[in-house]
Amino acid sequence: QSLFRWLQPAPRLADHVRQLQTRLPTEYVAAHLRFTKAEVDPVEYCHGKMKLLAWWYQTVRRLDWRPTGLECTATPQYVECFRRNKTAPFFYSGDQKNTTALALLQAAGGVSFQNPPKPNRLNVGEAIVVELTAMRDAAVFIGNPLSSFSGVVCWMRRALGQHCINLPPSALQSQCTTVPDDMEAMLKDHKRLKPDEFPSFAPL
Repeated sequence: QSLFRWLQPAPRLADHVRQLQTRLPTEYVAAHLRFTKAEVDPVEYCHGKMKLLAWWYQTVRRLDWRPTGLECTATPQYVECFRRNKTAPFFYSGDQKNTTALALLQAAGGVSFQNPPKPNRLNVGEAIVVELTAMRDAAVFIGNPLSSFSGVVCWMRRALGQHCINLPPSALQSQCTTVPDDMEAMLKDHKRLKPDEFPSFAPL
């Protein structure tokens, strides 16, 4: 974790991070939305994958973590569980494919990084660095336990003494289990996608 403590974006990218953060409160919430396979129910898929992870925490670490499957889908209701100020804007990052999910997060007060047009447009890697840094700096980060992208954010945060509130072991202190009312709409849009519609460059 000591390596992550010293990682900083290049000055040009740091400027984009600061511009993004001017649209957010001082202590903001950040959420990472990443659906997995379009041909399966993401909640069921998430829960099935997390059973083994939960078993490890329960058996090896002796931590009674019981995932619900909602940890992988940053629905507005799930994000709401961790928001102290329900009217303050929050930052969200996603794969930009589930338009229903993204629209719901935006309607709930979500703010995303808007890549500027050419000639100042950032490439994919640069845009990812901006989003990683914004999530690292958040007061509260809601991650996806099956995502390596969320995992990197958590390593960066833990190196700075922060935590990931919905991932173990932090999840044991305040785990949200709210069932979203609009989950059906999100799943319908999710199942509409074909696997090859997901961008190959997007981190899991």
